[in-house]
Amino acid sequence: MPILVWSGVVGSTFGSLARTMNMKKILPAVFCLFVTLFFGFSAPPQGSIIGKVNPPQGAGSVLAVMGRDTMRASLSTGNFRFNGLKAGLYQVWIKGISPYRDTLIRNIAVTDTNTTDLGTLRLPR
Repeated sequence: MPILVWSGVVGSTFGSLARTMNMKKILPAVFCLFVTLFFGFSAPPQGSIIGKVNPPQGAGSVLAVMGRDTMRASLSTGNFRFNGLKAGLYQVWIKGISPYRDTLIRNIAVTDTNTTDLGTLRLPR
């Protein structure tokens, strides 16, 4: 009988030890996975362009162009904003509504995480 009790104690101690050893192997792997998921897949930094069209009713749309990429901003009382832009040189094209003419602003530098403010852009007639 004492042998059975002894083997039960040894067996449960061995089982606890085995579980502890598995946890010691698993925890670093779980930690590495967490760090990779949390920090490894962050979005690259992006910039933005903002401005205002004057008069507000003179613009039909505002486009930002870099290479083959073209983005359209919504106009709200003449204000526009382009978010999520890659760093580089852009052109902003404001499509005028008659009697106002189209306006093109060239070489607008966008840098990571910064906002480039074009200020108020007066549309020509």
